[in-house]
Amino acid sequence: MNFLTKSLALTVTGLFLSPCFSMAQNLDHQQPPDSSAANFQQQKDIYDSIHEAKSQYKSAHYAKGIQVLLSAERKYPESVDLNGWLGFLYLQNHQSQRAIPYLQKVVASEPSDLEANCNLGSAYLESGDLDHAKSQFEAVQNLDPNMPQASYNLGTVLLKQNDNQGAKDAFQNAIKLAPRDAYAWNNCAIAEQNLGDYENAGNLFAHASTLKPEITDFGTNAGFAFFKAGDYQAAEPYLRTTFTSDPSNQEAGIALASSEVNLGETDKAIHEYEMLEPSMSGKGDYWYNLGVLKQKTGDTNGAETDYKNSLRVRPSDLDTLNNLAMLEFNKGNYRYSESLFQQLSGLASPSMETQKNTAAAELRAGDLPAAKEQIISILHAEPSDDMLRVQLGNIENNQGNFEDSKYQYAKVLAREPKNAEANNGMGLYWLHESKLAPAAIYFQKAIAYNPRFVSAYSNLALTLEKLNNRPRAIQLLKKAHSIAPDNQDVTKNLKRMETAVS
Repeated sequence: MNFLTKSLALTVTGLFLSPCFSMAQNLDHQQPPDSSAANFQQQKDIYDSIHEAKSQYKSAHYAKGIQVLLSAERKYPESVDLNGWLGFLYLQNHQSQRAIPYLQKVVASEPSDLEANCNLGSAYLESGDLDHAKSQFEAVQNLDPNMPQASYNLGTVLLKQNDNQGAKDAFQNAIKLAPRDAYAWNNCAIAEQNLGDYENAGNLFAHASTLKPEITDFGTNAGFAFFKAGDYQAAEPYLRTTFTSDPSNQEAGIALASSEVNLGETDKAIHEYEMLEPSMSGKGDYWYNLGVLKQKTGDTNGAETDYKNSLRVRPSDLDTLNNLAMLEFNKGNYRYSESLFQQLSGLASPSMETQKNTAAAELRAGDLPAAKEQIISILHAEPSDDMLRVQLGNIENNQGNFEDSKYQYAKVLAREPKNAEANNGMGLYWLHESKLAPAAIYFQKAIAYNPRFVSAYSNLALTLEKLNNRPRAIQLLKKAHSIAPDNQDVTKNLKRMETAVS
């Protein structure tokens, strides 16, 4: 019987995108109004309003700053400085739709205004207008090719548009311009991961974590990326840090346990799973996988309990039924194993492996009619399966269908003359027919092809006894006893014959 396992489930990976970069309007170039100018009052009003708005901005009172600027803007709607600052403060207050028209006015009036162009791109991005955001950040790049924030923001837009190759290129440019920008490294890793290169993504995430270890998402991302790449050695420390800091993080715990299993650290994996019990005890996969882990360590009783817990949550889980059935079979609980395999077969179209396992359990449980039906069904699909055909012959023999048993043994021997089981079965047929000489020949062949075939020794001994060669029969039983000292039939017959000789 083959033991089925299912991979430990990983459901999600955490991704971290930093906020879009936005730029404050630069007030350093603004001077108090020139007293000689004809528009002295207008300049003074604008200057005073922006100065107050800047104070509110520094205190994070964006709404108050907006109200101050709106009062001035109603008087001077064409003021580039007022429009620029209004757009910026609306953006800071997460009112991107209100920010856009003000910033559009500034860009239309002063196309080379770097801050306004960048803020307009951020407003488009925040509002979900990705096409305009992309165009805007490309314009910013044209204005200043050495501005890392423009490449970063363009990469963010492309990432949201699922243009992962374009996003990767943009983030790589941002990294080139600002090598210590951890967010650029992280988001470049996201693009790389989306492109399917998990190993390189893991390295990029890891570098982001080195640059900013306080941002724990970077390390978590590294752990998941390495895990998906199959680099369990690299994944383990990141996943352990994540799971230790947050034991309720199911994905990290499962990935950590799976990594440890792949590294041969099964005991550690069981520990991680036990820590997950409070949050996962209602999930069938949790109990199933814990059962698999315990069975790997030889804790069959613990595995049995966990498989039963899994079935309590999901009574129809095929993998759990299969593994529990095999566990019970190996423990000698053949009746229970048989019922589990039959339940498994009733839930889905059974595989050939399941059919063979069911037949084996039925045979061991002594349910010969069910086993016979199962084996005949299998042989229709696999007529050359000699082992099953011999078993069918044995069942026919036990049911008294001797000619049918002979037919099955003969078919096997025609293909495989050295099949010890089939030779033994043919010997049983001739023994039933009281043809002792041919029976002895077949039993001798069975022993020659399998020198440790206890049943063949015993059958030959009983045949020789009938042929009045008890000394040789005793020798054969002694040999059988040396191979299987716990075989009660051999022990009983040996004792009987030795008593008769003495």
